[in-house]
This record gives sequence, C-alpha cells and structure tokens, in this order.
Amino acid sequence: MGFLVPMIISVPRIQPHTYALTTLSDCPAKICSNGSMMGFMIPKISRGSDPAGLLRYLFGRGRHNEHRNQRLIAASGDMVDAFGIGGTPERSFRELGDLFDARYRRLLAEGRSCPPDRRSLKRNPDREDGLDRVWHCSLSLRAEDGILMDWQWSDIVTDYLRRLNMLDTDGEGVTWVAIRHGLSRNGNDHVHIMVQLARGVVQESWTL
Repeated sequence: MGFLVPMIISVPRIQPHTYALTTLSDCPAKICSNGSMMGFMIPKISRGSDPAGLLRYLFGRGRHNEHRNQRLIAASGDMVDAFGIGGTPERSFRELGDLFDARYRRLLAEGRSCPPDRRSLKRNPDREDGLDRVWHCSLSLRAEDGILMDWQWSDIVTDYLRRLNMLDTDGEGVTWVAIRHGLSRNGNDHVHIMVQLARGVVQESWTL
C-alpha cells in the first residue's frame, strides 16, 4: 500500500469562490480571503487499497507520536453516524473500513470493477478489483501561516473536492472523510482527506 507552538491566527471565513487550487500535484495552492492573499496550501496525494489501515493510522499516534486530538471534521452522509459528537470513531476500524467500502462492494456485486482507471493490464496486471480505490490527500498550510479552525478546514475541504468534481452540489456523490490530528513534526497545520473512488467514472486529473 502506498499511503503515504505556532502562532494562532484569526482568519476570516473562507467563501467557496475565493479558494483557488492551482494544481493537483505537490505544488502550492493559493488561498485567498476577501480578495487578498492569505497563504499557501500544499496538497500531497496518494492512493491505496486499505481504508481500515489508513483510518487506523490517521486516528493513531503517528509514526513519531505526533498525532494529537484526532477527530473527524467533515464527511459524506454515509459516514457521519459512525463518529461521535467530538469526531471520535464509535466503531472499530474494520467496521469503519467496511462502511467506507460500501459503495465499492455494491458496484462489485453488480459486476463492475473499481476503480475504472485501474482496469488496464498496464496499471493492474493482476486484474485486482479495488486496487487503489482509496484517494488520500494531505492538505497542509505552511508553518508560518498558523492554525485554522475546524469549520474553516471543513469549508476548504468541501470546496476543494467540489472543484475536483468529486462532490455534487450537496457535498455527496462519493464516500469521503476529513480528519485532523494536530500539527506535523514541522509545525504545519493540515487535514487528511480520504475519498472512495468506487464510482462510474474516475477523472484523469484524480489519478496517479
């Protein structure tokens, strides 16, 4: 599988139309508020096939015990009830992984291999169903840009996914979660986004 004490700043509420993503690769994404530059975000994208394992890591202690106050901050409607008011899991990671895979299992039962971009022999020589169906993005601020509130990250994540055409206007269309667990070792505020790519179409811009 391929998953890869700062100053607190006051940031105005970020409206969807003021957030601009310049690229899907590991290049800075500009964030603007009220028409002015507020900072940069750096997306780091990977894909894998073990949603339960990724969830266990994101809610765990981290590789260097750096994770703190692990919590869900936003999710699709089919995942919300599996978490408590504070965003902590109320089911086992295996159960969460199964819930995250529900769309995938339905498509598999219908005889549709998922995700569509892993059907070729070049990308999937063993013809493994479900290969790389979990899209994972770590979206980070620069350390000097401080810390955002949960609701600000939630707005940013949903707008980001809409701009990638992953979500419909109601914030649904795919299964997804957004998780925070404190600062990185370098002091970067960040959020982790997981998206289930089990759907009829996977756009080229999402793929790795």
